[in-house]
Amino acid sequence: MEKEYCLNQIKEQIETKSRMLLERKKYLETIIHENQFLGNVRNDYLKYNNYIIEERLKQIQALEFLNKYIDDIIISGRLTRRDLNNKKKERKKIINEILLIKNNLDNIINNINK
Repeated sequence: MEKEYCLNQIKEQIETKSRMLLERKKYLETIIHENQFLGNVRNDYLKYNNYIIEERLKQIQALEFLNKYIDDIIISGRLTRRDLNNKKKERKKIINEILLIKNNLDNIINNINK
């Protein structure tokens, strides 16, 4: 009797462990599925951020080109005093815009790295 009781106890423990392992397997499958979904979302987010970074860099290049063009016009010396003052104001606006875009770009990059 005692031997039979021990065998039943062992059998119950094996069945309990089997049920627990099956539940864990289902749980792990669910987590793996969710992680794959979250991985896809993260990849989409990174692609979007990379696109934004590329666009910001293009904006900076275009503004730097404009700034150089204005510098060339100023250096040429063919401007009236009024035109010269206007070009300097435009150059200042462009430089401020470049700084604003660079600051925005830094924020995007810092948020990616968090």
